[in-house]
Amino acid sequence: MFKAIRANLISSSILDCPKYTVVKEHEGFEERRYEPSVWTSVDSQKSMGLKENGSDQFFKLFRYIQGKNVEEQKIEMTIPVIRKVEPGPGPACESSVNTSFFVPPEFHDKPPQPKEEGVHTQTLPTMTVYASSFGGYANDESWLKESQKLAEKIPDPENIQQGFFYVAAYNSPWQFFNRTNEVWFVKLDQSEESNQTAEMAKE
Repeated sequence: MFKAIRANLISSSILDCPKYTVVKEHEGFEERRYEPSVWTSVDSQKSMGLKENGSDQFFKLFRYIQGKNVEEQKIEMTIPVIRKVEPGPGPACESSVNTSFFVPPEFHDKPPQPKEEGVHTQTLPTMTVYASSFGGYANDESWLKESQKLAEKIPDPENIQQGFFYVAAYNSPWQFFNRTNEVWFVKLDQSEESNQTAEMAKE
């Protein structure tokens, strides 16, 4: 299986990825506007770290694109692999993690249906994110460190989603140099800001 993963990940230098435009360049990070996008995801699991269940979730998704779906359709690898992280309430508490593969555009209207339990397809709506990049092989410590660094740089931290953030990986494990990892915080849209303001006014 590892040979198949490697061939799938490095067979093309140009892989499909979600479309976005850069709204604004900041010192050390970008504000991006992502178009609606379709992803195949694994149900969230509780974990003390991303590595603990990340491999299991990745392999479920890899089996899906290798044909373990109702249509037995093989799907090209895409980038990035993202994980939605909902931190636990304290340093010793488990976080909720879910891993997703981007579905190539040709399958957006009718993505192959997953067969494996715990795998599902979802559409992420248009969203604005603050994104920062860093190199090297990422681990739980670096993801946390980089997310904290980005949170401190954001000019309006009260207007971002507080309950979760995303981590994004762009490279095969066998790519040793020029690696790219990212951390994303999702910005609240105007309707969400208005709803939060209304809820606060009721209290």
